Amino acid sequence: MTDTEATNQAVRAFHSLSGDDTVKLKDLNTRIQNHKGKWGVRRGGKEIAVNTIEMPWVQNDPLILEFITFIYEEGLTIVFDWKDWDEGEKLYESKDQTKYNNVDLETTLKLITAVIRQDRFADGSLAWAFESGDFPKLANRLVELSVV
Repeated sequence: MTDTEATNQAVRAFHSLSGDDTVKLKDLNTRIQNHKGKWGVRRGGKEIAVNTIEMPWVQNDPLILEFITFIYEEGLTIVFDWKDWDEGEKLYESKDQTKYNNVDLETTLKLITAVIRQDRFADGSLAWAFESGDFPKLANRLVELSVV
């Protein structure tokens, strides 16, 4: 499957969300926007035996898992070369607080996918994306795009 086909498939899946799925997305977004406290807690890193240290890891808030599960179950991830997606990296790293206000659906889904994939290689990326405010803005953008 080409990147374009994968993107089109995810966009179609988004536009095919049932009424119940859209309500679930809106509920998730409301809870994400109203979340208080840390999105992730570093665990591990303790000495468990002489010269043996437990691998540190990040325990994500359950709401992160719920959001990511929704994204996967609804087929909203996009298979593409996220590591080399310069446009997304520049957008994500931009300090402009309004950077997500007008992004299209394809870009929103690609940004979400890229961070989900990144978290597999850099534990804590998802928690940081929520902490930084980027993922809450992207979740909000998905809701905005669902009512267009």
